[in-house]
Amino acid sequence: HRWLGGMLTNFQTISRSIERLKNFEAMKEDGSLRRFPKKEVLMMEKKAAKLERALGGIKHMERLPDVLYVVDPRKEEIAVKEARKMKIPIVAIVDSNCDPTIIDYPIPGNDDAIRANPAADLPHCRRLYRGQTPAGGAPPGPDGQGVGRSRSGGPGGGPAGGSSPRAGARKAGGPGSGGHGGIEGPAASGI
Repeated sequence: HRWLGGMLTNFQTISRSIERLKNFEAMKEDGSLRRFPKKEVLMMEKKAAKLERALGGIKHMERLPDVLYVVDPRKEEIAVKEARKMKIPIVAIVDSNCDPTIIDYPIPGNDDAIRANPAADLPHCRRLYRGQTPAGGAPPGPDGQGVGRSRSGGPGGGPAGGSSPRAGARKAGGPGSGGHGGIEGPAASGI
């Protein structure tokens, strides 16, 4: 799966597609699909599968992310450009083949090795969520707040998303936080 162009810059349209997916899931759950002919249900299931594949990772996202976590900024150039255009801070693993000047918070590392992904380190992600560095201080963001802080200054904030296997925004708050805040998406699996 790849990053869909416009996932950040055209979020309203993406939100409508997510709403269609949620409506289909609700109809399937409450049994109201039985009122449609079998052929129509099959067509709706096919469309829903396509939407789930493309947007399933951000289905609970209600607003733009506070921060975007990217594993390979070179491969996920579209995601990086959109985040910069929307003034969303970018945390990224930057390999020797990437330009670190376009990343707000570069993390030097091998973006090709799954074990090199700091998002697999849950305590590291919790520190990001709280806006802390490993030493306990808050790293300044573009607006003077710590990474992982909402625009209102509290922890958490808006959801983020990405359906690319290499970029996205996954919630640094961990499981069960309801899809709000920080870093979210397939790139940050294990959070």
